[in-house]
Formats: sequence, C-alpha cells, structure tokens
Amino acid sequence: MGVEIGHYALVLAFCTSLALAFLPALGLVRGRGFGTTFAPAVSLARPLAVSLCVLCFCACAMLIRAFRASDFSVLLVWQHSHSQKPPLYKIAAMWGNHEGSMLLWVFVLCLFALAMAYSQRKPSRLTLLSLSVQGCICALFLAFVLFFSNPFARVFPVPWEGEGLNPILQHPALAFHPPLLYLGYVGLSAAFSTTVAGLILDDCSREWAQKTRLWTLVAWCFLGAGITLGAFWAYEELGWGGFWFWDPVENASLMPWLLATAALHALRSYMVRQILLVWAVLLVLLAFSASLLGTFLVRSGVLMSVHSFASDPLRGLVILLCVSLLTTSALALFAWRTGGKNTKPPPSALPFFSRESAQLLNALLLSLCAGLVLLATLYPLFFEFFTNRTLSIGPPYYAVVLSPFFLFLLAVLGLLPVLGWGGSSRARIRRHLIRFAPVACGFGLAFFLLTRTSATAAIAAALGAWALLGAVKTRSAKDARGSALVHAGVGIVVIAIAGASLTDVEKFRTMREGDRVTLTGPLFSESLELQELFARRGVNYTERGARFAFVDKSRAMLSPSRRVYPPRGLETTEAAIDRSLLRDIYVTMSREKTRGKTNDSEETLSVRVQGKPLMFWVWGGALVMVLGGVLSLLSPLVTLKARRR
Repeated sequence: MGVEIGHYALVLAFCTSLALAFLPALGLVRGRGFGTTFAPAVSLARPLAVSLCVLCFCACAMLIRAFRASDFSVLLVWQHSHSQKPPLYKIAAMWGNHEGSMLLWVFVLCLFALAMAYSQRKPSRLTLLSLSVQGCICALFLAFVLFFSNPFARVFPVPWEGEGLNPILQHPALAFHPPLLYLGYVGLSAAFSTTVAGLILDDCSREWAQKTRLWTLVAWCFLGAGITLGAFWAYEELGWGGFWFWDPVENASLMPWLLATAALHALRSYMVRQILLVWAVLLVLLAFSASLLGTFLVRSGVLMSVHSFASDPLRGLVILLCVSLLTTSALALFAWRTGGKNTKPPPSALPFFSRESAQLLNALLLSLCAGLVLLATLYPLFFEFFTNRTLSIGPPYYAVVLSPFFLFLLAVLGLLPVLGWGGSSRARIRRHLIRFAPVACGFGLAFFLLTRTSATAAIAAALGAWALLGAVKTRSAKDARGSALVHAGVGIVVIAIAGASLTDVEKFRTMREGDRVTLTGPLFSESLELQELFARRGVNYTERGARFAFVDKSRAMLSPSRRVYPPRGLETTEAAIDRSLLRDIYVTMSREKTRGKTNDSEETLSVRVQGKPLMFWVWGGALVMVLGGVLSLLSPLVTLKARRR
C-alpha cells in the first residue's frame, strides 16, 4: 500500500507543480503591467509550495520504507538492496541508483521552492515570479520521473532476495554525500529562477542581487561540503590512495562549483559598486546549466564511471532535451534583455589596482577554468563519435593546463587585503609586498628543501602561503570575514595538495607473516610488520585481510582487507589508514598464494604502502572553506530579516 501512496503522491505533486508554475504568474499578469497583484491567485503561492514539498517528501518516505522493509516487489528495491544489508545502507540505497536519485533531486527542488516562498513576510513580485519559474522546473522533472524514471515500478513474480547495492557505495560518506551534493546542485535552481524572474521583469535591483547571492551562497556551501565528502569517500574506499582523479563525473560537480564561485564574486561587485551586472546574471545562469549538464552526464550512460548511474539512451535523450530547453530559454532571455545594454563602467575603465578589478579577474579565471574542465570532459565524447576511437584525458592534462590559472588566482587572493573599492595606492601595495612576499617565498623555499620535490610544488606552496597570509591580514567588515576565511581555506588546501600529491612515497612488497616494510618521507619515517592474516564474516560480506603493526610504536594496528559481497560475488579493496596531522600511512593489499604451497601459513600478500604528507589539511582546509561560506551567509540573512520586518 505504501508504494501506491508514494506513486499517487508523485502524481499529485506533478499537478501541484503545474499550479505553482501558473497561478503566481497569473496573479501578476492580471495586475496592471506587473504593477499590482491578483490576490486570489497570489494567495495560493505559499500553500502550493508547502503542498508540493509535503507530497514529494511523502514519495521519498514511501520509497525509503520499501527499502527498509526489503519489499522486493518494487523493482528498484530488488535491483539495489538485500535483506542482510545494514539499515543505514538500506536508506542510502534509495538515492544510490538512477530512479531514486532523481526522486531526491526533485524533492530538493521542492524544498527550495518552499524556502523561496517563505524568504519574505509578504512575497514581492520578484519572489512570486521566481516561484513560477521554480514550479516550471519542478513540473518538468516530475514529468520525467513519472513517465521515464518511475521509482515505484513493480516486478512480478516477486523475487525472494534482492541483488544488493554496489559494494563500493556501502560507505558512511556515500550515505551523506549525494544529499549534500544535491542540495548544492539543485540549490542553484533557486538562484536560476530568481535571475530568470529578474530578467522577465527587467528589474535586476538590489533585492534581486541579495536574493540571488543568498541562494547561490547556500548552494555553494552545500556543494563544497558534498564535493569534499565525495573526495573523502574516494580516498578511503577506492583503494588507490587519491582523492581526485579528474573523473568526468567528478568534473560534473566541480564545474558548477567553479561557476558559482565566479558568480559570487560578480554579485559582490554589483552589490557594492553597481558594476558587473551582466557578468553576474550570466554566471548564475551558467552555474545551474552546468549542474543540469552534470545530471545528464551522470545519468545518460554516455560516461562510464564508478560514480555514474549508467542508464538507457532514451532516458539520456529526455534529460538532454530538458537541459537544452531550460538552458537555451534562459540564455535567449538573457540575450534579449542585455543585448542593447552597456556595462557602466566598462571593465576597461576600472582602476587596475582595485577590488573591482580583482573581483572581475577572479570571475574570469574561475570561468576559464570551468570552461577548460568542460572541454576536457566533453572532447573525448565528440572524438569517439566522429572517429569511432576512444580517447582518454587524464590528470596530466589538468595539471599542465589548469595550474597556471590557479596559481595566478592565488597571487590575486594574496593582494586582496590591500585592494580597496575604487582603487588603492601603489605605496600601500608596495608595503604589503615587502612585508609578506618574503615570508611566502621563504615558506616555498623551505618546502622545496624539506621535500626535495619539483619547483612547481614549491611555487604552489609559496602562493598558498601568500593567499593564507592575505586572508589572515584581512580586518574588514563582518560581511568580508567569511570570504577571508574561504581564502584562508584555499591557501591551506593548496599547500596540503602540494604536499600530499607531489611528495607522497609508496612501496610495493610481497610479504609473509613477520616481514617488515619501511617507508621514509619528508615528514615521516615508519616501519610496519605483517603480524597475521585473518578471515571473518561481516554483516553482509566475507572478509580476508591482514594486521600490520608499527614497529617500536604503540599505535593501533592497520587491517587492510578484501571483501566479497553476496549475492553478486563482487569484491572490494578496503584500505587501512593511520592518520596524524603531518601524514597518512595508507595500506592496501591483494591476496595470493606462494607458488607450489597449499598451507595457509605460507600465503603471501601483495602489499602497497603509501605515505601521504599533509592529508589531514586537505580535509581541514576544505572544511575551513565551507565554514567561511556559512559565515558569509550571515550578512545577506540579516539584511533579508530586516526587510521582512
């Protein structure tokens, strides 16, 4: 019965979204030229937003209930769950597939529609029209879920047991990563709807800028947290010891984040100095368009990735049509409204040593990086389509192409504290350079001498320190302290990545019980001994692994393993990690027998031991960035609260 309730809730939600798309706009049109409102239609806007959110929540709850109860009469539950699966992963299985993840996608859309409806005590014309646009997006994707991606489809005859969730998705980080990521992905829809409404009204006022910045910043915080959690999952679960592989699906989340960051810089300039309006509008539209493109890439089946929901081509085509409809309509409206307008003042007239120029330069660099990532993501697809040959673009491309732009961006961040709105004196900039540039250069030199790594890593570490020093020096108003904290997080992450990715040490060994392996790096020297092999049965898997102990040190043992999950018999590699502030020791294994031996005591292990400096600070710096975004939220929230009173 719960499955039918969930399905009918989706049908009612679709009807409600159509009403939300139509009635607030009707209320405005029935007024005199958008000047007044038609009260009967407008008064329904908030109840419709509440109803839409409640109905979608009901559908999600019924699907989770089916997973918790192991109701294998539901096709989705049979394909992606198992009766022996732990309760947490039964819930996470709801969004660990195409149909369930799209349902969560739509629920987040409705959640932001509700937030938009109650962002003011009395909804303004901009808010009402924004709700209509949001309702259109909800209706479009609810139609897709109902007609092409029904999560409540039945299977008959009912199987006795399910096929289980992909084992590599059974990790605590993956239980929370998709919801956070969708709150960022889909949260950009609120900024998109507000911007489209502003273009329709031809009124991108200060109210528009405040609301758009608020929604963009909320989405940016969630997206940053989701990306960080996904990188942490890849580091722990995939067994290769890295946290970013420039996978096309990873890029699908990075591109909206880069464009949203660029949009925030442009919006800030418009709010303070009434400049870069066209840039701000375009970047907000492109940020949500990039999130829609990511939805297509993940679910169309055109990309093969551990992160993707490979689906049939028909669904991919429908999603592509939805993406094209929303993107082209928004960009056509943008071209119509801004085609005859001039930017005042034009970018060329901005003072060179000023906060305005720095914000514009940051937006340009971030947009260019997003464009280069998009090119590298899509080019292999077009290459294969036209030549019938495969092409792979890996991390070396991104390291070579993107590094100069990111390094230049760091150099600009370090100068921000002395760049004022309207310009800064060269004497002030010179004093800043004399005071902090030697410290940053000294840090880069010490980094090079300590790690004996490449000059590129030392330059990156020096510029990371330069950005960090600039953020620490910032003593401006409360609304800028959040951005200073974000910039400090950027500096920390850059230094940590330079240490973790460019100075890591690894060894491959074939070991028996009692053998030792020593790992020496720039910030550590560790020796591990293989003490014993073991086999055990977990909740829904069997596991064979090994226990390593640190020689002459009273640390906890490391226990890497390999797990086999029924019923598919899929095998995963489980890494063992010992963490500290300065380094991670990362151990993975594969099991093999010594040739000609049958005794279990003669078994050997192929062991990979890695020492990765400063990994703690990769996650710490990313957390600092997210906290900086949360702190930045306080300024627009306080402003909106004052307006509501």
